[in-house]
Amino acid sequence: HNLRMSMEALFGIVLPFWVYLMGMVTVQIPLNWIRDIRKLTYTNVLANFLILFGLVTCLYFAFTAQDAGQLLEKVSQLDPIRPNWFLFLGTAVLLYEGSITLCIPLQEAVDGERARNAFPKVYRNTIGSIIIFYCIFGMICWTAFGNTVRTVLTTSLPEGALATCVQLAYSLAVMFTFPLQAYPAHEILARLVAAHNPSPKPLTNLERNIITSFVIVFLSVVALLNMNSLGHVVS
Repeated sequence: HNLRMSMEALFGIVLPFWVYLMGMVTVQIPLNWIRDIRKLTYTNVLANFLILFGLVTCLYFAFTAQDAGQLLEKVSQLDPIRPNWFLFLGTAVLLYEGSITLCIPLQEAVDGERARNAFPKVYRNTIGSIIIFYCIFGMICWTAFGNTVRTVLTTSLPEGALATCVQLAYSLAVMFTFPLQAYPAHEILARLVAAHNPSPKPLTNLERNIITSFVIVFLSVVALLNMNSLGHVVS
């Protein structure tokens, strides 16, 4: 959605969703062939800056759309439980799926025993800070955009050059961060295949790349079939 809207706004290009999806698949397959996650450092640092830019911009739109009095009033009137509470639980769990799956690989990738021993404390502090930020960010944006806010928040921003830049930034951020998030799943699947392989030899790079490519294509088919039901897929 973000990539399509940004391309339409910037270049006036109107293409079906599946065209953009195929383009993403073409980029993701070679990126997911990378086995050393340390080689993904530069792309992930760039993605973090793009995400930070998007978050700050979303907060800017949220604050300019209301005053402090409206914010406090809406939060105080917020119902503690709503009929779609189960969707919230699924979405909340998904927010941390990347963190959970990458915890052990990231610790193993840390150089030096001292730094590796300090990793759990740094990890706890980081996750705790993110939880606090999520709560504040969610309440501020909800009070600004209301119940009509879309599942993809960036598509609910007011039309303009700044909103288009945010949508493009998030599209690139997703492209750069997906290989790192999918890395543990690829490794687990490769080990399962190797365990049931009659040959005692480990999987070759070609075999691992075939498995990775199959997963990417499968996920693209799921995305294409459920593109208009992202909230239910996420939850």
